[in-house]
Amino acid sequence: MRSSGKAKRAAKIGLPILGVTALMVGLFMVLLGGTSSVASNTPTEELFIHTSKVGSCTGGNQQWDVKAKVDVTNNSGSDVTIDSTNFTATETDPSGTNDVTPDVTSWDDFVHGSTIADGTTRTFSPIEMNITLPCDAIRGDVTAHLNLQGFPDEITDTQVFECGGGTQIPVGTIGFAGLAALLGLGFLLVQRRKVRQRRVAGMEG
Repeated sequence: MRSSGKAKRAAKIGLPILGVTALMVGLFMVLLGGTSSVASNTPTEELFIHTSKVGSCTGGNQQWDVKAKVDVTNNSGSDVTIDSTNFTATETDPSGTNDVTPDVTSWDDFVHGSTIADGTTRTFSPIEMNITLPCDAIRGDVTAHLNLQGFPDEITDTQVFECGGGTQIPVGTIGFAGLAALLGLGFLLVQRRKVRQRRVAGMEG
């Protein structure tokens, strides 16, 4: 009888956790790749940024220094050549989200004519730019745009930074996996507390 009771309690705790985990995994797959239509042989890019404030807030605006690194991975089966590149940005403040224009001061070789050999990842760094945001900006988004000769679709990647401390927000696999782990842990603690409360109530009864 005791083993049966333990099995029931394990099921009450385990099944909801499995449900939450399955939901998070499904959401994770949709956000990362479930809606992607990019062919497997299309080159990819990954953007990394580090941001810091320049001086103090002046006239309602704050200037930010952004150092970027772009990794372009070529798995197309042949060498590829960059046709054009660009950076765009937005800022989000209490009034909404607005476009801002990055002032790129150093492109490294992330420009027209640069090539990426087949089967390699080429790193373009340092790429430096300045962005002016409102003093009350909550966050900034920087997007790297890449067009390759012979490929009709533009390739993009976006990174986000908090304006409070200039700290990059982790996005992608680590961010969503960490969120799933925290939710699962929180759910487990809640279930254990409920089981403990039922035990105490049973003893008092």
